[in-house]
Amino acid sequence: RTIFVGLVLMIPYYVFEAALRAIGNTKTPMKFVLMSVILNIILDPLMIFGIGPFPAMGIFGAALATVISRAVASFFAIYHLIKNTYGIKIDFSFVKPRLKIVKELLKLGIPTSIEMSSISISVFILTSLVSALGTVTLAAFGIVTRLFSFFMIPSLGISVAVSTVVAQNFGAGNLKRIFLSLMESLKVGSPIVLFISFSTFIFSRQIINVFTSEADVINIGTLFLRIISLFIVLDFGRHILIGFFRGIKRTEIAMFVSMVHNFIFRLSAAYLLVFAFGLGTIGLWWSYPVTMFLGFALTYLIYLKIKKKITAKKVDVEEIILESEAEEQIMG
Repeated sequence: RTIFVGLVLMIPYYVFEAALRAIGNTKTPMKFVLMSVILNIILDPLMIFGIGPFPAMGIFGAALATVISRAVASFFAIYHLIKNTYGIKIDFSFVKPRLKIVKELLKLGIPTSIEMSSISISVFILTSLVSALGTVTLAAFGIVTRLFSFFMIPSLGISVAVSTVVAQNFGAGNLKRIFLSLMESLKVGSPIVLFISFSTFIFSRQIINVFTSEADVINIGTLFLRIISLFIVLDFGRHILIGFFRGIKRTEIAMFVSMVHNFIFRLSAAYLLVFAFGLGTIGLWWSYPVTMFLGFALTYLIYLKIKKKITAKKVDVEEIILESEAEEQIMG
């Protein structure tokens, strides 16, 4: 409840972060996040256990520490926006609702919000299905899915970069560089993801052993992590293409492929393999590669369709330019 109320304090920072990324500055938002995280780490023990001038507040103290750290990040964001430190300045005398801009923001923002929500909701539903397989499977599932989220951070970071670069070139009408930036991101990200994939496969048991000493959890968790590690590259490709969709202002497509991936592919694959085919835990583990493959295939097919349309528009524009130049030469 405390964190939910404090979400409003993060709005200035999110605006600041998005504005900087739009002009290609991704380092500054990272510094602000790092500052907020460090402050949160410092405040947590002080406010939870009542160290120094702080009273012991337990869970409420942890939540309050998070809210304070976020508020500090937002304060500095507002300060730098007013001071025009990074080339972006707000003038409060001109702050008034512009319906056209608000409509555009909602058009782009609502699909992204729904997309992000679908991830949490689908995982919640899937966890309830997993609980039917016993505590050992549930424990292994919790460990591996958290590790998977951690391993996907480079993919998500590159996806954000793709969105920024593609959006800049799309806005400038430089269609050639849109696809060039996409290919470059794959070249840069693929070695990183493959390294994570192979390293995780080789050291799966050691990684799981860090989080639990239960032999049964380690055994089935190791198998799950090895299966997932072999297919991480598919999710990397999906995230890159989703970043491309966002960059060309087609957030509704990103929402669509994510919701199909999260609700239809993920939940259906898990239910069918675990219960319909009676494969139990091993079926749950293999439902992830099935979901990754189907999710990437759907996203890639839609990408090819979008690319064809964009390329066709480019040809039309070039033909008009050539015709205009030819007419000018004839008239000359």
